[in-house]
Amino acid sequence: MTRIVKPLILLGLLSILALCLAACGGSGNTDANGDTPSQAVDKALAFYKAQDYANFNAALTDDTVKNFNPDKTEFDAATLQAFSQIDYTIESETVSGSTATVTASITAIDIKQAVSDTVTYSFNMQTNGTWDSSDPDKVQQEYEDYYHQYILDPSRAKITKDVQIQLQKVGGVWKIVPGTDFQDALTGYQSGTGTVGGN
Repeated sequence: MTRIVKPLILLGLLSILALCLAACGGSGNTDANGDTPSQAVDKALAFYKAQDYANFNAALTDDTVKNFNPDKTEFDAATLQAFSQIDYTIESETVSGSTATVTASITAIDIKQAVSDTVTYSFNMQTNGTWDSSDPDKVQQEYEDYYHQYILDPSRAKITKDVQIQLQKVGGVWKIVPGTDFQDALTGYQSGTGTVGGN
């Protein structure tokens, strides 16, 4: 009887241990805030959507934050608002020690298309006499007004692209290293790459 009970007890203990390990699986990838790389990216993008640039910038590595600071650029308020209207899905993550890569599918307004369409519209308005070409300041204002209306229209063309987002642990916390593709995704895919589609 004892010979049967001992293996059963051992098997039970091993099963409990396996369940504990499964429940704790991936805990080595969390940072001092309790976030995995994917969670860190998700929080950063949520800050960006909310135009909370202070917290967004805090999610970037200290040595690169000065290179991407959208609240202190030449972009006007309407453009920043358009930039913030992103949709995203975290697809996957890989971790190697203190570095990680998170793949996110990010959909953003097609800024290149917006500029192109606005230029065409402006040319047509001046050609048919709707806009007074003799008043450059007024034409410029009409151009800007149309452009702002265009980029804030949710039905306008969007681009979706899988973006590889690099992270590294700084002070025990996952921080985003804002590479070119990441910056491009958050500024309307000005490089024009990705899958184009409407809403």
